[in-house]
Amino acid sequence: MFDFTGGKRYKVSLYALVIIGCITWGCLLLVGCKRKPVPTSTQFGYVSFTVRWDSISKQGMPNDVLRFCFYPADNGPMIQTDTDSGTLKIALSPGKYGLLVYNYGKDNFQLRNRTHFDAMEVAFKEGENGHAKTPTLPVYGIVIPEFEVKPNQDITTTITPTFFTKNVYFKVNIPPKYHKQIVDCRGVLSGVSPFLSIPNRTIKRNATTTLSLPFEKSDLGFENQTILLDGAYNAKEENVSHQLTLNFTLKNGQHITSTIDMGLGLLSINQQNIQVHIDALVNMEAEPEINLVCKSIDACPNIQ
Repeated sequence: MFDFTGGKRYKVSLYALVIIGCITWGCLLLVGCKRKPVPTSTQFGYVSFTVRWDSISKQGMPNDVLRFCFYPADNGPMIQTDTDSGTLKIALSPGKYGLLVYNYGKDNFQLRNRTHFDAMEVAFKEGENGHAKTPTLPVYGIVIPEFEVKPNQDITTTITPTFFTKNVYFKVNIPPKYHKQIVDCRGVLSGVSPFLSIPNRTIKRNATTTLSLPFEKSDLGFENQTILLDGAYNAKEENVSHQLTLNFTLKNGQHITSTIDMGLGLLSINQQNIQVHIDALVNMEAEPEINLVCKSIDACPNIQ
């Protein structure tokens, strides 16, 4: 007769040998594989940034959010983080980086091509009627072309932002006897540089845009303040001059338009504040007319 007890013992022994073989094969595979080390905190470098405001007058300006953009030299993805405290500490993988820091605001200028360090631009936003949107706040920041982060590094550095823009103050003087007759003034400034290349702080003049300038009445006539991009330009290239067109409204509803060529005066002054004085020569005889004369374009660093 067949021995059922012996048959069961045989099956149990066979199963045990199979299980032992699988375990042994698995151990050999684990021993033969090289495990990739997992990065630890000591393999990062820590960099702390403190903002020094020596070159920026914050008077009358809100506490903007500062945006830090880090660009790995190996063309890895840009790393972005924000702070509203004026200080930042960040852990970065070892390597070389470029850095852009700027004040971020929804009503400010726009930054284009931010994903590529060499192509970054500050640009006017598009407005209505073919004009650029007039910004209400300046843009400032700093560009560091290259710095290196080493493993287990912990350093602190100070950065000093400067303006990417400049304020221009227009003052239009009206003869006192005509103050009551001229009730409103609207302006358009053409020949405006539409964008600024951030890495080399240059502006191009082969394309321009226009800005609308709503003037307010003052004791001497009319005045306006606007913001332009501030950068170097190639004076040897053919440059488009700025032209200011003013549309005056008289008390009787009549409109008088006058244009003045301002040359390259607004381009050649690289200061935060520029003041433009214009005289309006008014003739109210049979055919009313107003001629504009630019008296001066001056840097005024003390304007707040």
